[in-house]
Amino acid sequence: MDKQLMTDRLLDEEQAAQMLCCSPALLRKWRLFRTGPAYCKIGRLVRYPLGALQAYMESCRVGGATMAKKTIISWTDHAFNTWGRALDGREWDKVPTPQAEPEEVSIG
Repeated sequence: MDKQLMTDRLLDEEQAAQMLCCSPALLRKWRLFRTGPAYCKIGRLVRYPLGALQAYMESCRVGGATMAKKTIISWTDHAFNTWGRALDGREWDKVPTPQAEPEEVSIG
């Protein structure tokens, strides 16, 4: 068994919902569909380890400085792999433009 799980403080459904700013009903729905944060069943009781809730919140994080840097690097890699060269300011005019969408044809 995970040592972190054994030493974490366990929160009940109400406390976990409050920490995640959601309703207890949403936590139940997540458990039903096997999504959301990890939880423990102790008999019929459901408990959420504090570390699992923190890890879940971190996994849902969007944006921020780390994400912006990753996005820029990802775009640069994509551009380089797609067109086979680095796209600096002098080469933007050589980037292929997307094909125009076909016109709608009415059948009648």
